[in-house]
Amino acid sequence: MPYYSGRDGSLLVGTTTIGRVQNWSINATVDVLETTDLGDNARTYTPGIKSATGSATFFYHTDTPSTLLAPVIQTGAVVDSDNVSLDLRWGTGNNLRRIQATVLINSAEISVQTGEVMSATINFTMTGDYSALTLT
Repeated sequence: MPYYSGRDGSLLVGTTTIGRVQNWSINATVDVLETTDLGDNARTYTPGIKSATGSATFFYHTDTPSTLLAPVIQTGAVVDSDNVSLDLRWGTGNNLRRIQATVLINSAEISVQTGEVMSATINFTMTGDYSALTLT
């Protein structure tokens, strides 16, 4: 049984691999809708609408696509240049896993410390449903 590590991960924007990614994460949720009737003795629920948010940190260098950072930092606008397709991948060959979705980038941060490589972090929110989802 294979296991996965950060060495197996990658981040693509559209079809372009963002090199030098430090980390990425995604948090998927489903709203819970109450369906309790008057007179019931216990609450009941049903699944509602799903959503996902996430973040990614990557080393900031001359190859970093400016479309990921500039709109948020320069104008305070959400990045949705025709929306951004993020493809989070891990594994290889027959064990390739992925989560692909159209997202809005709603925050961006650039940071640097003495003795460290400059990095950038984006936070995103999925809009619509997953474009591709392979977890098993």
